[in-house]
Amino acid sequence: MVKRSVYDLRFDVLDPRAFFPKNVSVCEDSFGLWRDQWSQTFVELGLESELPSNDFLDRQVSGLFEGDRPVGLLLYGWYDLRRGSHLKHAYFKGFPQMVLDEVRAQDHSHVMTISYLTLAAGWRRHVTDVPLSDVLIACSVKMFQQSHASALLGYYRNDRKVNEMVYRHGGRPILADAVAYGVKVDYAVITKDEAHESTVTGVRDAAATLWNRWQTPQDVRISA
Repeated sequence: MVKRSVYDLRFDVLDPRAFFPKNVSVCEDSFGLWRDQWSQTFVELGLESELPSNDFLDRQVSGLFEGDRPVGLLLYGWYDLRRGSHLKHAYFKGFPQMVLDEVRAQDHSHVMTISYLTLAAGWRRHVTDVPLSDVLIACSVKMFQQSHASALLGYYRNDRKVNEMVYRHGGRPILADAVAYGVKVDYAVITKDEAHESTVTGVRDAAATLWNRWQTPQDVRISA
């Protein structure tokens, strides 16, 4: 079987909150993919969730696109842990307090988060030359390295080995084998000093190619 090539895709980052997003149809198609896939995931986990659209609109949406069709998504959040209003954000609901305490104890106030890793059914690992999920994680680390955030924070499913993808970029666990949404997860952090490209050559090369295609002369650094 000839596998689909990630090199045929393009990487982009969308701001779905913008009044004039650069491509409204791409934003709406991305929302549809995110909603459909995560609704199915919650059903599989035996959870009830209406997936409010603000979970999507609240974040930047990074994606891999076949033309204008989204086939993989990863959402970015930006928070200041010194601010009570940020700590009360829905993203941190259910976060173990010790995780936040440890991150702040290391003087990390501005953090980037990644969440809602989403893949279209026809682009799963077994049909692609390079796993899209790894490439999305790799591009998120590149974004983090060019941002003003000092830590990349999140919790990652162990059964899907998302935690291992993060560790391949310099991540380390803060709280391992915790439970969120009924599955085991690792709460993990990547710091600026520890962040690096993927240790997997194919992922590293694919992410570099797609990232460089996307880059423009404008400053992509983002303040939390």
